[in-house]
Amino acid sequence: MLIPPRRPARGWTHPSRKAIQVKIAGSMKKLASSAVVATVGAAALVGVLAGPAAAGGSHPGTCQMYDVCYFWDDNLTGSQAGVWGQVADVANPWLTFQTAGGGQGQGLSNNAGSISNLDYQLCQTIYEDENFGGRTNSIWKNGRLTGWFITKNNNRANSAYTAADGMSTREGGLGMKRLVGRAAVAGALALAAVVGLSGGQAMASGAHSTCQMDDICYFWDDNGQGSRVGMWGMEVADVMNPWITFQTAGGGQGQGIGNNAGSIGNWDSGFCVTVFEDEYFGGRTNSIWKNGSLTGWFVTKNNNRAHRFYGC
Repeated sequence: MLIPPRRPARGWTHPSRKAIQVKIAGSMKKLASSAVVATVGAAALVGVLAGPAAAGGSHPGTCQMYDVCYFWDDNLTGSQAGVWGQVADVANPWLTFQTAGGGQGQGLSNNAGSISNLDYQLCQTIYEDENFGGRTNSIWKNGRLTGWFITKNNNRANSAYTAADGMSTREGGLGMKRLVGRAAVAGALALAAVVGLSGGQAMASGAHSTCQMDDICYFWDDNGQGSRVGMWGMEVADVMNPWITFQTAGGGQGQGIGNNAGSIGNWDSGFCVTVFEDEYFGGRTNSIWKNGSLTGWFVTKNNNRAHRFYGC
């Protein structure tokens, strides 16, 4: 069966694919990740590889609780289809949009204009390639992807994972490269708990007076303009508590970054980052690829409260 071509998202240009250079002496997340690969990464890999691939499929009719819900159009409109479990390729077997509306009967593959996670316990990862390959977007519990996102009209697979450790609970048959990345991220959290970096509290994070390598860089204005501030660490649950402000000279200096980011850059070459519209990683999201950026219009533009790095 022919796979439909990917529908290009308006105003999108392909981000550069720079080589990953993990710098151990960098930020806390790099130190934790590299240590885990050497100590517990192998054990995590064995556990994932040993498990059988989980079943998945599509519900007839409308989306149901615990589904990842695909919509033909933006803003959760048009025909929809609810997919349960893990699906390594929505084009094999062929899954289609089910309900009345634009796109009804069309294949889900490379046709999702927006996506919602109806699971309140597990997060979801959407992949641009079959068998869990390529670039990704993550969706928090009860979250959604609207506006522009990497896998918009560019989706082939999905899997769920627990927020606690970043590892999928339903994944099987992943490539070794992706397994190593996920094991490193999961192990980093485990190692942090062992050495007292976490201990049940938020992981260490903070702000730089200007943006530095491995930071997420917030700008007051569009296109990387205006005052800026760089934030380091694996995650920040609320940029308004404690209050974080734009630091450098320029428009917006001294203003809080909460709900004020006109553009955002990911200055990390080894991790992707998700920006959330609500505190504690809630609401809609945008994901930023390694060394990527968000400019122009995006869901969390002037609507940002939290962020979290993840392996990709």
